[in-house]
Amino acid sequence: MMYRIDTEISEAHFKELCLGTGADLEEVEETDVSVSISLGCKDPEVVQKVIPHLLDMISEGKVTSIKITEL
Repeated sequence: MMYRIDTEISEAHFKELCLGTGADLEEVEETDVSVSISLGCKDPEVVQKVIPHLLDMISEGKVTSIKITEL
């Protein structure tokens, strides 16, 4: 079985990451962003290990959505 985990990073967290790399504050503030990340995995244990971390990220406002699909 194969799984795909899709997450959407919040705009605020993405901008925070950009600033952490030394990006210009003014340019980062003017940017509208939508960032999605997909992770494919075969092992259901990997999915189980990732879920608590993703839920923490949602509660911290770093991730706005999680979608897990069985392929």
